[in-house]
Amino acid sequence: HRRLSPLTGLAIANTENLTPNITLRNSIQDFMAKNKAVMEEMSRLKALRDRLADSGRTSARVPAKYICPLSSDLMRDPVTAEDGSNYERVFIQEWISSYVHRGQPLVSPRPVQSPNVRGQPTTVRASMGSTLTDNAALKAEIRQWLRQVLDTRPVTDSPEPPIEGEVPCIGDLNRIFQGLDRLEGLLQELLKDWEPPRLVTIGTENSGKSTLLERLCMLPLFPQDRRMCTRLPIRVSICRSLMPLPPELEVWDTSIPGRPTRVGPRRIIASDLDVRQEMDALIREQNSALRGVSCTRELRVTVRSPTLPPLNMLDLPGIVENSGASEPSDLPEQTRELVRRYVSEGPGLSLFLVVVPATRSPRDSTALRLVQLHGVQERAIGVLTKCDKLHDAEDLQLLEEYLANRDTEVAVALEPHGYVATMNEPPADEPGEDAHSRLLRQAQNEVRWFERNYAPHAESVDPVRLTTTALATKISREYISFVVRTWIPKTVSALYLKMRSCNVDVTQLGVPASPGNLHGQASAQLL
Repeated sequence: HRRLSPLTGLAIANTENLTPNITLRNSIQDFMAKNKAVMEEMSRLKALRDRLADSGRTSARVPAKYICPLSSDLMRDPVTAEDGSNYERVFIQEWISSYVHRGQPLVSPRPVQSPNVRGQPTTVRASMGSTLTDNAALKAEIRQWLRQVLDTRPVTDSPEPPIEGEVPCIGDLNRIFQGLDRLEGLLQELLKDWEPPRLVTIGTENSGKSTLLERLCMLPLFPQDRRMCTRLPIRVSICRSLMPLPPELEVWDTSIPGRPTRVGPRRIIASDLDVRQEMDALIREQNSALRGVSCTRELRVTVRSPTLPPLNMLDLPGIVENSGASEPSDLPEQTRELVRRYVSEGPGLSLFLVVVPATRSPRDSTALRLVQLHGVQERAIGVLTKCDKLHDAEDLQLLEEYLANRDTEVAVALEPHGYVATMNEPPADEPGEDAHSRLLRQAQNEVRWFERNYAPHAESVDPVRLTTTALATKISREYISFVVRTWIPKTVSALYLKMRSCNVDVTQLGVPASPGNLHGQASAQLL
Protein backbone atom coordinates (compact mmCIF):
# COMPACT_ATOMS: atom_id res chain seq x y z
CA HIS A 1 0.00 0.00 0.00
CA ARG A 2 1.57 3.29 -1.12
CA ARG A 3 1.22 6.43 0.95
CA LEU A 4 -0.74 9.32 -0.55
CA SER A 5 -0.08 13.01 -0.23
CA PRO A 6 -2.77 14.64 1.97
CA LEU A 7 -2.59 17.76 -0.21
CA THR A 8 -2.74 16.31 -3.74
CA GLY A 9 -4.09 12.80 -3.11
CA LEU A 10 -1.29 11.41 -5.33
CA ALA A 11 1.04 8.58 -4.41
CA ILE A 12 4.37 9.56 -2.83
CA ALA A 13 7.17 8.02 -4.86
CA ASN A 14 9.72 7.66 -2.03
CA THR A 15 8.43 6.95 1.46
CA GLU A 16 11.74 5.81 2.97
CA ASN A 17 13.33 9.24 3.33
CA LEU A 18 10.36 11.11 4.80
CA THR A 19 11.40 13.64 7.42
CA PRO A 20 8.97 14.57 10.21
CA ASN A 21 8.00 18.22 9.94
CA ILE A 22 8.34 19.06 13.60
CA THR A 23 7.67 22.76 13.01
CA LEU A 24 4.38 22.11 11.18
CA ARG A 25 3.34 19.50 13.74
CA ASN A 26 3.95 21.91 16.60
CA SER A 27 2.08 24.64 14.72
CA ILE A 28 -0.91 22.35 14.26
CA GLN A 29 -0.88 21.39 17.93
CA ASP A 30 -0.65 25.04 18.96
CA PHE A 31 -3.48 25.92 16.56
CA MET A 32 -5.74 23.20 17.94
CA ALA A 33 -4.93 24.10 21.54
CA LYS A 34 -5.59 27.80 21.00
CA ASN A 35 -8.75 27.06 19.05
CA LYS A 36 -10.04 24.85 21.86
CA ALA A 37 -9.30 27.53 24.42
CA VAL A 38 -11.05 30.17 22.31
CA MET A 39 -14.13 28.00 21.83
CA GLU A 40 -14.29 27.27 25.56
CA GLU A 41 -14.02 30.98 26.31
CA MET A 42 -16.69 31.75 23.70
CA SER A 43 -18.98 29.16 25.27
CA ARG A 44 -18.46 30.69 28.70
CA LEU A 45 -19.10 34.23 27.45
CA LYS A 46 -22.15 33.12 25.48
CA ALA A 47 -23.63 31.43 28.53
CA LEU A 48 -22.94 34.54 30.60
CA ARG A 49 -24.44 36.80 27.96
CA ASP A 50 -27.55 34.62 27.68
CA ARG A 51 -27.97 34.62 31.44
CA LEU A 52 -27.60 38.37 31.66
CA ALA A 53 -30.02 38.75 28.77
CA ASP A 54 -32.49 36.57 30.65
CA SER A 55 -31.87 38.70 33.70
CA GLY A 56 -32.91 41.77 31.79
CA ARG A 57 -36.33 40.23 31.13
CA THR A 58 -37.45 40.52 34.71
CA SER A 59 -36.87 43.20 37.30
CA ALA A 60 -36.43 40.51 39.98
CA ARG A 61 -32.99 39.59 38.64
CA VAL A 62 -31.32 42.85 37.64
CA PRO A 63 -31.82 45.99 39.75
CA ALA A 64 -33.59 48.63 37.66
CA LYS A 65 -30.88 51.20 38.38
CA TYR A 66 -28.35 49.01 36.54
CA ILE A 67 -30.38 49.07 33.29
CA CYS A 68 -29.76 51.71 30.61
CA PRO A 69 -33.09 53.42 29.72
CA LEU A 70 -32.02 53.61 26.06
CA SER A 71 -30.84 50.04 25.44
CA SER A 72 -32.82 48.24 28.20
CA ASP A 73 -29.58 46.34 28.85
CA LEU A 74 -27.15 46.11 31.76
CA MET A 75 -24.80 49.11 31.78
CA ARG A 76 -21.03 48.56 31.52
CA ASP A 77 -19.84 52.18 31.37
CA PRO A 78 -22.53 54.30 33.08
CA VAL A 79 -22.51 58.09 32.88
CA THR A 80 -24.88 60.63 34.42
CA ALA A 81 -26.56 63.09 32.07
CA GLU A 82 -27.84 66.55 33.00
CA ASP A 83 -31.35 65.17 33.46
CA GLY A 84 -30.04 63.26 36.49
CA SER A 85 -30.45 59.80 34.92
CA ASN A 86 -27.73 57.24 34.22
CA TYR A 87 -27.11 55.82 30.74
CA GLU A 88 -24.65 53.59 28.92
CA ARG A 89 -22.06 56.06 27.60
CA VAL A 90 -22.13 55.07 23.92
CA PHE A 91 -25.95 55.19 23.74
CA ILE A 92 -26.47 58.58 25.39
CA GLN A 93 -23.68 59.97 23.20
CA GLU A 94 -25.54 58.69 20.15
CA TRP A 95 -28.77 60.24 21.47
CA ILE A 96 -27.07 63.62 21.87
CA SER A 97 -25.40 63.41 18.45
CA SER A 98 -28.73 62.69 16.74
CA TYR A 99 -30.18 65.97 18.06
CA VAL A 100 -27.05 67.95 17.24
CA HIS A 101 -27.06 66.53 13.70
CA ARG A 102 -30.67 67.67 13.19
CA GLY A 103 -30.02 71.07 14.75
CA GLN A 104 -32.78 70.54 17.33
CA PRO A 105 -32.73 71.45 21.04
CA LEU A 106 -31.53 68.52 23.13
CA VAL A 107 -34.14 66.83 25.33
CA SER A 108 -33.95 64.03 27.87
CA PRO A 109 -34.63 60.42 26.80
CA ARG A 110 -36.67 60.01 30.00
CA PRO A 111 -40.27 61.28 29.63
CA VAL A 112 -41.86 63.04 32.58
CA GLN A 113 -45.43 63.92 33.57
CA SER A 114 -46.30 67.61 33.33
CA PRO A 115 -49.68 69.43 33.42
CA ASN A 116 -50.91 70.82 30.11
CA VAL A 117 -52.78 74.10 29.58
CA ARG A 118 -55.97 72.50 30.97
CA GLY A 119 -54.14 71.23 34.06
CA GLN A 120 -54.28 67.60 32.91
CA PRO A 121 -51.16 65.40 33.22
CA THR A 122 -49.37 64.79 29.92
CA THR A 123 -46.10 63.10 28.99
CA VAL A 124 -43.31 65.41 27.77
CA ARG A 125 -39.53 65.46 27.45
CA ALA A 126 -37.59 68.07 29.42
CA SER A 127 -34.74 69.98 27.82
CA MET A 128 -31.21 69.24 29.05
CA GLY A 129 -27.57 70.02 28.30
CA SER A 130 -25.01 67.73 26.72
CA THR A 131 -22.60 67.34 29.65
CA LEU A 132 -21.96 63.75 30.75
CA THR A 133 -20.30 62.79 34.03
CA ASP A 134 -18.63 59.46 34.75
CA ASN A 135 -20.47 57.51 37.45
CA ALA A 136 -17.59 55.55 38.92
CA ALA A 137 -19.57 54.52 42.01
CA LEU A 138 -22.39 52.95 39.96
CA LYS A 139 -19.87 51.26 37.66
CA ALA A 140 -18.13 49.66 40.67
CA GLU A 141 -21.50 48.65 42.13
CA ILE A 142 -22.47 46.90 38.86
CA ARG A 143 -19.12 45.09 38.72
CA GLN A 144 -19.57 43.93 42.30
CA TRP A 145 -23.07 42.68 41.49
CA LEU A 146 -21.72 40.80 38.45
CA ARG A 147 -19.03 39.15 40.56
CA GLN A 148 -21.69 37.99 43.02
CA VAL A 149 -23.77 36.58 40.16
CA LEU A 150 -20.78 34.64 38.82
CA ASP A 151 -19.75 33.39 42.25
CA THR A 152 -23.18 32.19 43.31
CA ARG A 153 -24.44 30.81 39.98
CA PRO A 154 -22.02 28.79 37.83
CA VAL A 155 -22.04 29.69 34.14
CA THR A 156 -22.93 26.66 32.01
CA ASP A 157 -24.60 25.92 28.73
CA SER A 158 -27.26 23.83 30.46
CA PRO A 159 -30.79 25.21 30.28
CA GLU A 160 -32.10 27.03 33.32
CA PRO A 161 -35.53 26.53 34.84
CA PRO A 162 -38.14 29.18 34.07
CA ILE A 163 -37.66 32.38 36.02
CA GLU A 164 -40.37 33.18 38.51
CA GLY A 165 -42.27 36.20 37.26
CA GLU A 166 -41.38 35.78 33.59
CA VAL A 167 -44.18 35.99 31.05
CA PRO A 168 -44.20 34.39 27.59
CA CYS A 169 -43.89 36.72 24.61
CA ILE A 170 -42.60 36.50 21.04
CA GLY A 171 -39.07 36.62 22.51
CA ASP A 172 -39.42 32.89 23.22
CA LEU A 173 -39.01 32.29 19.46
CA ASN A 174 -35.43 33.47 19.78
CA ARG A 175 -34.30 29.93 20.60
CA ILE A 176 -34.58 29.08 16.88
CA PHE A 177 -31.52 31.22 16.14
CA GLN A 178 -29.48 30.77 19.34
CA GLY A 179 -27.84 27.61 18.02
CA LEU A 180 -25.96 29.66 15.41
CA ASP A 181 -24.71 32.38 17.75
CA ARG A 182 -21.16 31.02 17.61
CA LEU A 183 -21.24 31.53 13.83
CA GLU A 184 -22.37 35.13 14.14
CA GLY A 185 -20.93 36.22 10.77
CA LEU A 186 -22.65 33.36 8.97
CA LEU A 187 -25.89 33.93 10.90
CA GLN A 188 -26.02 37.59 9.87
CA GLU A 189 -25.31 36.61 6.28
CA LEU A 190 -28.14 34.06 6.35
CA LEU A 191 -30.56 36.59 7.85
CA LYS A 192 -29.54 39.45 5.54
CA ASP A 193 -31.54 38.39 2.47
CA TRP A 194 -34.29 36.57 4.36
CA GLU A 195 -37.52 38.50 4.80
CA PRO A 196 -39.03 37.51 8.14
CA PRO A 197 -42.78 37.07 8.60
CA ARG A 198 -45.04 40.02 9.31
CA LEU A 199 -47.57 40.39 12.08
CA VAL A 200 -50.28 42.85 10.94
CA THR A 201 -53.00 44.17 13.25
CA ILE A 202 -56.41 45.07 11.78
CA GLY A 203 -59.14 46.59 13.90
CA THR A 204 -61.34 49.60 14.44
CA GLU A 205 -60.04 52.71 16.21
CA ASN A 206 -59.55 52.30 19.97
CA SER A 207 -59.88 48.53 19.79
CA GLY A 208 -56.59 47.92 21.65
CA LYS A 209 -54.28 47.10 18.70
CA SER A 210 -51.28 49.09 19.89
CA THR A 211 -51.57 47.86 23.48
CA LEU A 212 -51.70 44.28 22.23
CA LEU A 213 -48.54 44.64 20.10
CA GLU A 214 -46.70 46.32 22.96
CA ARG A 215 -47.48 43.39 25.25
CA LEU A 216 -46.54 40.79 22.60
CA CYS A 217 -43.03 42.16 22.10
CA MET A 218 -42.66 43.71 25.60
CA LEU A 219 -41.46 46.95 23.99
CA PRO A 220 -43.13 50.36 24.58
CA LEU A 221 -42.95 51.58 20.98
CA PHE A 222 -46.59 51.84 19.84
CA PRO A 223 -48.48 55.11 20.51
CA GLN A 224 -51.61 54.74 22.63
CA ASP A 225 -54.46 57.15 23.28
CA ARG A 226 -58.15 57.04 24.13
CA ARG A 227 -58.72 59.06 20.96
CA MET A 228 -57.48 58.02 17.51
CA CYS A 229 -53.86 57.16 18.33
CA THR A 230 -52.37 55.60 15.15
CA ARG A 231 -52.65 57.98 12.19
CA LEU A 232 -50.23 56.28 9.81
CA PRO A 233 -48.78 52.77 9.43
CA ILE A 234 -46.07 51.99 11.99
CA ARG A 235 -43.70 49.14 11.14
CA VAL A 236 -41.45 47.74 13.87
CA SER A 237 -38.68 45.59 12.38
CA ILE A 238 -36.86 43.37 14.87
CA CYS A 239 -33.34 42.40 13.77
CA ARG A 240 -31.15 39.91 15.57
CA SER A 241 -27.79 41.18 16.89
CA LEU A 242 -25.20 40.17 19.47
CA MET A 243 -25.99 43.17 21.71
CA PRO A 244 -29.08 45.33 22.19
CA LEU A 245 -29.04 48.77 20.60
CA PRO A 246 -31.45 51.71 21.01
CA PRO A 247 -34.36 51.64 18.53
CA GLU A 248 -33.95 53.75 15.38
CA LEU A 249 -36.77 55.67 13.70
CA GLU A 250 -37.12 56.42 9.98
CA VAL A 251 -39.79 58.02 7.80
CA TRP A 252 -40.59 56.35 4.48
CA ASP A 253 -42.49 57.64 1.46
CA THR A 254 -44.92 54.94 0.28
CA SER A 255 -46.77 57.01 -2.36
CA ILE A 256 -45.43 54.82 -5.20
CA PRO A 257 -46.66 51.22 -4.73
CA GLY A 258 -43.80 48.73 -4.46
CA ARG A 259 -41.13 51.46 -4.41
CA PRO A 260 -40.87 52.96 -0.90
CA THR A 261 -38.07 55.47 -0.29
CA ARG A 262 -36.63 56.81 2.94
CA VAL A 263 -37.30 60.46 3.72
CA GLY A 264 -34.95 62.34 6.05
CA PRO A 265 -32.31 61.03 8.48
CA ARG A 266 -32.39 58.02 10.77
CA ARG A 267 -32.47 58.82 14.51
CA ILE A 268 -32.50 56.85 17.73
CA ILE A 269 -35.54 56.92 20.01
CA ALA A 270 -36.34 55.89 23.57
CA SER A 271 -40.08 55.17 23.74
CA ASP A 272 -43.50 55.47 22.12
CA LEU A 273 -43.43 59.21 22.94
CA ASP A 274 -40.80 59.76 20.21
CA VAL A 275 -42.89 57.78 17.71
CA ARG A 276 -46.00 59.80 18.60
CA GLN A 277 -44.20 63.14 18.24
CA GLU A 278 -42.84 62.18 14.81
CA MET A 279 -46.25 60.88 13.72
CA ASP A 280 -48.07 64.04 14.87
CA ALA A 281 -45.52 66.26 13.10
CA LEU A 282 -45.98 64.34 9.83
CA ILE A 283 -49.78 64.53 10.04
CA ARG A 284 -49.72 68.27 10.76
CA GLU A 285 -47.34 68.81 7.86
CA GLN A 286 -49.46 66.81 5.44
CA ASN A 287 -52.98 67.70 6.63
CA SER A 288 -52.33 71.18 8.13
CA ALA A 289 -53.69 69.96 11.47
CA LEU A 290 -53.72 66.88 13.70
CA ARG A 291 -56.56 65.26 11.79
CA GLY A 292 -57.03 62.38 9.38
CA VAL A 293 -54.45 59.75 8.45
CA SER A 294 -51.54 59.53 6.03
CA CYS A 295 -51.68 57.07 3.14
CA THR A 296 -48.27 58.12 1.75
CA ARG A 297 -45.99 57.92 4.80
CA GLU A 298 -44.87 55.04 7.00
CA LEU A 299 -42.90 55.16 10.24
CA ARG A 300 -40.31 52.40 10.55
CA VAL A 301 -38.72 51.52 13.87
CA THR A 302 -35.73 49.15 13.82
CA VAL A 303 -35.00 47.18 16.99
CA ARG A 304 -31.71 45.27 17.27
CA SER A 305 -31.82 42.68 20.02
CA PRO A 306 -30.17 39.38 21.04
CA THR A 307 -33.36 38.25 22.82
CA LEU A 308 -36.04 38.80 20.15
CA PRO A 309 -36.56 36.89 16.88
CA PRO A 310 -36.44 38.54 13.42
CA LEU A 311 -39.98 39.79 12.83
CA ASN A 312 -41.89 42.70 11.29
CA MET A 313 -44.86 44.06 13.22
CA LEU A 314 -47.32 46.44 11.51
CA ASP A 315 -49.75 48.64 13.40
CA LEU A 316 -52.27 50.12 10.93
CA PRO A 317 -54.54 53.09 11.68
CA GLY A 318 -57.80 51.91 13.17
CA ILE A 319 -60.70 51.45 10.75
CA VAL A 320 -63.02 54.42 11.09
CA GLU A 321 -66.73 53.72 10.70
CA ASN A 322 -68.05 57.27 11.07
CA SER A 323 -65.97 60.44 10.76
CA GLY A 324 -66.09 62.84 13.66
CA ALA A 325 -66.76 66.54 13.23
CA SER A 326 -63.04 67.38 13.29
CA GLU A 327 -61.97 64.60 10.91
CA PRO A 328 -62.04 64.45 7.08
CA SER A 329 -65.30 63.14 5.61
CA ASP A 330 -63.47 60.45 3.60
CA LEU A 331 -61.59 59.09 6.63
CA PRO A 332 -63.51 55.74 6.60
CA GLU A 333 -62.49 55.18 2.96
CA GLN A 334 -58.84 56.10 3.68
CA THR A 335 -58.52 53.63 6.57
CA ARG A 336 -60.10 50.84 4.50
CA GLU A 337 -57.73 51.59 1.61
CA LEU A 338 -54.74 51.21 3.94
CA VAL A 339 -56.02 47.80 5.04
CA ARG A 340 -56.47 46.73 1.40
CA ARG A 341 -52.95 47.89 0.50
CA TYR A 342 -51.16 46.11 3.33
CA VAL A 343 -53.25 42.94 3.06
CA SER A 344 -52.20 42.58 -0.59
CA GLU A 345 -48.53 43.38 0.12
CA GLY A 346 -46.18 40.37 0.36
CA PRO A 347 -48.63 37.48 -0.02
CA GLY A 348 -47.67 34.56 2.18
CA LEU A 349 -45.53 36.70 4.52
CA SER A 350 -48.26 38.03 6.78
CA LEU A 351 -50.19 36.73 9.75
CA PHE A 352 -53.15 38.97 10.59
CA LEU A 353 -54.43 39.74 14.08
CA VAL A 354 -58.10 40.71 13.75
CA VAL A 355 -58.70 42.80 16.86
CA VAL A 356 -62.29 42.95 18.12
CA PRO A 357 -63.31 44.47 21.49
CA ALA A 358 -64.96 41.76 23.60
CA THR A 359 -67.85 44.15 24.23
CA ARG A 360 -68.78 43.87 20.56
CA SER A 361 -70.00 40.85 18.60
CA PRO A 362 -67.53 39.55 15.99
CA ARG A 363 -70.48 39.42 13.58
CA ASP A 364 -70.61 43.23 13.75
CA SER A 365 -66.83 43.64 13.30
CA THR A 366 -65.76 45.76 10.33
CA ALA A 367 -62.23 44.38 10.65
CA LEU A 368 -63.46 40.78 10.35
CA ARG A 369 -65.60 41.65 7.32
CA LEU A 370 -62.60 43.23 5.57
CA VAL A 371 -60.46 40.16 6.26
CA GLN A 372 -63.14 37.97 4.73
CA LEU A 373 -63.59 40.37 1.80
CA HIS A 374 -59.87 40.17 0.94
CA GLY A 375 -59.79 36.38 1.38
CA VAL A 376 -57.12 36.15 4.11
CA GLN A 377 -59.20 34.63 6.92
CA GLU A 378 -57.10 31.43 6.79
CA ARG A 379 -54.08 33.52 7.88
CA ALA A 380 -55.97 35.42 10.58
CA ILE A 381 -56.27 35.01 14.35
CA GLY A 382 -59.20 36.66 16.08
CA VAL A 383 -58.23 38.61 19.22
CA LEU A 384 -60.97 39.64 21.65
CA THR A 385 -59.55 42.59 23.59
CA LYS A 386 -60.65 44.65 26.59
CA CYS A 387 -62.27 41.74 28.42
CA ASP A 388 -62.09 43.81 31.61
CA LYS A 389 -65.00 45.84 30.20
CA LEU A 390 -67.29 42.80 30.60
CA HIS A 391 -69.22 43.29 33.83
CA ASP A 392 -71.86 40.59 34.30
CA ALA A 393 -72.42 36.87 33.79
CA GLU A 394 -74.33 37.42 30.54
CA ASP A 395 -71.34 39.25 29.02
CA LEU A 396 -69.01 36.42 30.04
CA GLN A 397 -71.36 33.83 28.54
CA LEU A 398 -71.25 35.72 25.24
CA LEU A 399 -67.44 35.74 25.44
CA GLU A 400 -67.50 31.97 25.86
CA GLU A 401 -69.73 31.71 22.77
CA TYR A 402 -67.30 33.80 20.73
CA LEU A 403 -64.36 31.63 21.83
CA ALA A 404 -66.20 28.46 20.78
CA ASN A 405 -65.49 29.53 17.16
CA ARG A 406 -68.86 28.53 15.73
CA ASP A 407 -71.28 30.40 13.49
CA THR A 408 -74.23 31.65 15.58
CA GLU A 409 -76.45 34.73 15.65
CA VAL A 410 -73.73 36.72 17.38
CA ALA A 411 -70.53 34.79 16.60
CA VAL A 412 -68.53 34.06 13.44
CA ALA A 413 -66.23 31.08 12.97
CA LEU A 414 -62.68 32.00 11.97
CA GLU A 415 -60.91 28.91 10.70
CA PRO A 416 -58.39 27.46 11.26
CA HIS A 417 -57.02 29.62 14.10
CA GLY A 418 -60.13 30.78 15.94
CA TYR A 419 -60.11 33.40 18.70
CA VAL A 420 -58.12 34.29 21.81
CA ALA A 421 -59.43 36.49 24.64
CA THR A 422 -57.08 39.08 26.16
CA MET A 423 -57.09 41.77 28.84
CA ASN A 424 -54.23 44.25 28.62
CA GLU A 425 -55.44 47.25 30.58
CA PRO A 426 -52.22 49.18 31.41
CA PRO A 427 -51.66 49.32 35.17
CA ALA A 428 -51.15 52.59 37.00
CA ASP A 429 -47.58 53.85 36.87
CA GLU A 430 -45.42 53.32 39.92
CA PRO A 431 -42.65 55.78 40.87
CA GLY A 432 -39.29 54.81 39.42
CA GLU A 433 -40.70 51.86 37.48
CA ASP A 434 -39.24 51.12 34.04
CA ALA A 435 -41.38 50.22 31.01
CA HIS A 436 -40.49 46.52 31.10
CA SER A 437 -41.50 46.17 34.75
CA ARG A 438 -44.82 47.86 33.96
CA LEU A 439 -45.45 45.44 31.08
CA LEU A 440 -44.56 42.53 33.34
CA ARG A 441 -47.18 43.66 35.89
CA GLN A 442 -49.65 44.13 33.05
CA ALA A 443 -49.17 40.53 31.93
CA GLN A 444 -49.52 39.20 35.47
CA ASN A 445 -52.70 41.25 35.97
CA GLU A 446 -54.17 39.67 32.83
CA VAL A 447 -53.70 36.13 34.16
CA ARG A 448 -55.22 37.07 37.52
CA TRP A 449 -58.21 38.72 35.85
CA PHE A 450 -59.18 35.59 33.92
CA GLU A 451 -58.69 33.42 37.01
CA ARG A 452 -60.93 35.65 39.14
CA ASN A 453 -63.53 36.87 36.67
CA TYR A 454 -63.87 34.43 33.77
CA ALA A 455 -63.12 30.97 35.16
CA PRO A 456 -65.88 30.95 37.84
CA HIS A 457 -68.60 31.71 35.23
CA ALA A 458 -67.42 29.63 32.26
CA GLU A 459 -68.77 26.14 31.65
CA SER A 460 -65.31 25.11 30.47
CA VAL A 461 -61.99 26.94 30.58
CA ASP A 462 -59.66 26.30 27.63
CA PRO A 463 -56.24 27.83 28.42
CA VAL A 464 -55.25 27.85 24.73
CA ARG A 465 -57.93 30.53 24.17
CA LEU A 466 -57.22 32.83 27.12
CA THR A 467 -54.58 35.54 27.67
CA THR A 468 -51.90 37.04 25.46
CA THR A 469 -49.72 34.07 26.41
CA ALA A 470 -52.08 31.81 24.44
CA LEU A 471 -51.95 34.26 21.53
CA ALA A 472 -48.13 34.20 21.60
CA THR A 473 -48.30 30.39 21.41
CA LYS A 474 -50.51 30.52 18.30
CA ILE A 475 -48.17 33.04 16.68
CA SER A 476 -45.19 30.84 17.56
CA ARG A 477 -46.64 27.86 15.69
CA GLU A 478 -47.13 29.91 12.53
CA TYR A 479 -43.72 31.55 12.87
CA ILE A 480 -41.91 28.23 13.22
CA SER A 481 -43.80 26.82 10.24
CA PHE A 482 -42.74 29.84 8.17
CA VAL A 483 -39.09 29.47 9.24
CA VAL A 484 -39.10 25.77 8.37
CA ARG A 485 -40.45 26.50 4.88
CA THR A 486 -38.29 29.52 4.01
CA TRP A 487 -35.15 29.81 6.16
CA ILE A 488 -34.13 26.33 7.30
CA PRO A 489 -33.42 24.88 3.79
CA LYS A 490 -31.16 27.83 2.95
CA THR A 491 -29.43 27.58 6.32
CA VAL A 492 -28.76 23.84 6.06
CA SER A 493 -27.18 24.30 2.61
CA ALA A 494 -25.02 27.18 3.86
CA LEU A 495 -23.86 25.21 6.90
CA TYR A 496 -23.02 22.23 4.68
CA LEU A 497 -20.87 24.40 2.42
CA LYS A 498 -19.21 25.97 5.45
CA MET A 499 -18.45 22.50 6.83
CA ARG A 500 -16.92 21.45 3.51
CA SER A 501 -14.77 24.57 3.50
CA CYS A 502 -13.56 23.83 7.03
CA ASN A 503 -12.70 20.25 6.02
CA VAL A 504 -10.60 21.57 3.13
CA ASP A 505 -8.74 23.87 5.56
CA VAL A 506 -8.11 20.97 7.94
CA THR A 507 -6.90 18.71 5.11
CA GLN A 508 -4.44 21.35 3.98
CA LEU A 509 -3.01 21.37 7.49
CA GLY A 510 -2.40 17.62 7.18
CA VAL A 511 -5.02 16.59 9.73
CA PRO A 512 -7.42 13.73 8.79
CA ALA A 513 -10.86 14.88 7.70
CA SER A 514 -13.68 14.74 10.28
CA PRO A 515 -16.57 12.24 10.02
CA GLY A 516 -18.72 15.20 8.99
CA ASN A 517 -17.08 15.26 5.53
CA LEU A 518 -20.01 13.76 3.64
CA HIS A 519 -19.66 12.04 0.28
CA GLY A 520 -21.83 10.40 -2.34
CA GLN A 521 -25.51 9.82 -1.61
CA ALA A 522 -25.42 11.50 1.82
CA SER A 523 -23.99 14.66 0.27
CA ALA A 524 -26.54 14.63 -2.55
CA GLN A 525 -29.46 14.17 -0.15
CA LEU A 526 -28.36 17.13 1.97
CA LEU A 527 -28.11 19.44 -1.01
